[in-house]
Amino acid sequence: MQEIKKSLDRYVKNRIPTGGFLQAVLSNDLMRAVRKADHINIAKLPEICRYVYNEIPGNCWGSPEIVKKWLQGDTTHGFVNSFEAVDELLEVMEHAHAKHFKE
Repeated sequence: MQEIKKSLDRYVKNRIPTGGFLQAVLSNDLMRAVRKADHINIAKLPEICRYVYNEIPGNCWGSPEIVKKWLQGDTTHGFVNSFEAVDELLEVMEHAHAKHFKE
């Protein structure tokens, strides 16, 4: 999880792009995140999402457009995140995680 946090911190502080897995997480693209995750990150996906939600400013994640604008230096867009969206995402991820490890 330390490497994930470092990558996310570089993204926030220096606007350095993350890899495909974290970009999918930041973009709220669950299906792509699950496809791109390795066996370690798939297990940590709920924890990573909680970190993003609780520790990363809401104006730099939430959709592909927001991520793109953040990387381009645009901070004028609004917050689009909501408790409901994060709760739903965590529920789906936990279900996907349980299914992945059942197989």
